[in-house]
Amino acid sequence: MKTLLTAIILFFFLFFFSCKENPPEIQQLFWQLTIVEDKDIDIVYESLSIFVHPMDEDGIEDVESVYIINDSAELFWKLNNDNWERKESEGYSWLGSNRIVMADYSAFPRGTYRVIVIDAGGNRDEGEIYLGADKLTQSQIDFPTLLVEENKFTIDSVYSKHTLWLYDSVGTGILTHSTGDKEIARDKLFPDLRQAESASYAYVYAYDERRGVGIASGPYRF
Repeated sequence: MKTLLTAIILFFFLFFFSCKENPPEIQQLFWQLTIVEDKDIDIVYESLSIFVHPMDEDGIEDVESVYIINDSAELFWKLNNDNWERKESEGYSWLGSNRIVMADYSAFPRGTYRVIVIDAGGNRDEGEIYLGADKLTQSQIDFPTLLVEENKFTIDSVYSKHTLWLYDSVGTGILTHSTGDKEIARDKLFPDLRQAESASYAYVYAYDERRGVGIASGPYRF
């Protein structure tokens, strides 16, 4: 009995300290502010995209949550397996979201935001981002527009490069298409017939290099 009890204590001792020795590490941090013109609800708002590439010796599945915190404004957002997006790129796993917004759709407070990654053992690593872009009014922004026709899509915009974000009827992203063309044939955009049949609407996006923000407009219904 004493031997069994000793073995159990040793197991939990080793388990606890093995978790403590493998904290997550933020290897890379990507973020971008995008100004969105929402044509359905007729408002313009800011959306924050943020993705973390964490390294955890216990595996990416050991990462439990990501917090984005603005201490001075007393704001925070929590991302976890219920609401984050997981993306794979060049062999790396990224966790984050493209849909972080203020509750009232107002502009984000400018300043420093802490980004905290926490694993299942409570270990953490911390990085930070800085939102410093000027707050823009709708009249200061040239939003791209998208004309949807039967056999083609036409972009009207002052920008030279664009990305179309395409979604199905329940809001699931099904395709992104980057282009330098202002006119795109439908069969070029949808080489897969199943994607063409499931696509319901699109946003058109461009990056404003001078201001350092993304610009997006939509949804444009098919």
